[in-house]
Amino acid sequence: MLKTYKIPVTAWDITFAEQKKSRFCMVAEALKRVYPSVRNVQIDTATVTFTDRELGKRLQFLTPPAVQMAILDFDDGNRVKPFIVDLSKPVVERALRSAKQANGKPRLKARGRRGVNLRKSLAVRKATGEDRFFGLRVIGKGLGEKKS
Repeated sequence: MLKTYKIPVTAWDITFAEQKKSRFCMVAEALKRVYPSVRNVQIDTATVTFTDRELGKRLQFLTPPAVQMAILDFDDGNRVKPFIVDLSKPVVERALRSAKQANGKPRLKARGRRGVNLRKSLAVRKATGEDRFFGLRVIGKGLGEKKS
């Protein structure tokens, strides 16, 4: 059975969090403080994703609506009061990969970033919708316009 994550976000977490940074937001800082076995935390308005070494799994939860509003307020520079986040049912649960292949040889690390065309500039990738920004697909111009 999976454990429930109850995360109190304190004034300290809010003070030392960084705006518009999914790995260093107030909820990420609180999660790392309360659960030391948690690594690779990434939080945006759509999902809360992290690795729990104690469970040996990578977990992804939908971000609760109240937390979404708190993140948006914080990123806009508004004052946020301390609150509690409850995460109980992951939408995605993956086992961590082992460091060795089935034949006993160590896995080779991937070089570079897969799936991203780095020849294009960041602005071009965002405009064409190839990059994600805060977990939501960037909407390009012309969406919703009728084709002639």
